[in-house]
Amino acid sequence: MNPNYILWAIPIFLVTILAELIHNQIKKGGRDFNFEDSITNLNIGIGSQAMGALTKALLLMVYAWVYDNFRVLSLEATWYDLLLCIVLFDYIFYWAHRWGHEWNIFWGAHIVHHQSEEYNLTVALRQSWFHNLIAFPLFLPIPLIGFDPVTFMAAAGIVTLYQYWFHTKAIDRMPKWFENSSSIHPPIIGSIMP
Repeated sequence: MNPNYILWAIPIFLVTILAELIHNQIKKGGRDFNFEDSITNLNIGIGSQAMGALTKALLLMVYAWVYDNFRVLSLEATWYDLLLCIVLFDYIFYWAHRWGHEWNIFWGAHIVHHQSEEYNLTVALRQSWFHNLIAFPLFLPIPLIGFDPVTFMAAAGIVTLYQYWFHTKAIDRMPKWFENSSSIHPPIIGSIMP
């Protein structure tokens, strides 16, 4: 089983980007959508996925090696293990992203995500080609604890898909209960540029 949710989600990405474009044209007269910029975002995203096919295969082999040789526990692949892995992955992802704004080496890989002229769903697909290589060591506690590679890949896909819909101006506010629950993550302190 290969839970590559990102590839499965491509039709959803295209439909939501088109819906956002239509919404933007109707509500804002196209102010938040630059066609050339959006095409560039999509091209960078395609390049990121192509490069990711190579780098993720390598990183998955390292993950499996650490899991096979150094894990502390042997966790079952249950729904609650997946839920725990999602929480752990999201926590580490938070720090990898935060350091992407605070440390020069991470910022050098992450800056491509912030170079778009507009803020729309295509920006979510504008990802660095090399950030996974730099940030991967942060995720090594996950196989050490004992989460198998399939659970890890599923958690990574789910967290990545969850992050996708944050990248839009079309959604002004979420319901109050959700807005209040998002305060559990500590805020990013300081400037976004190192």
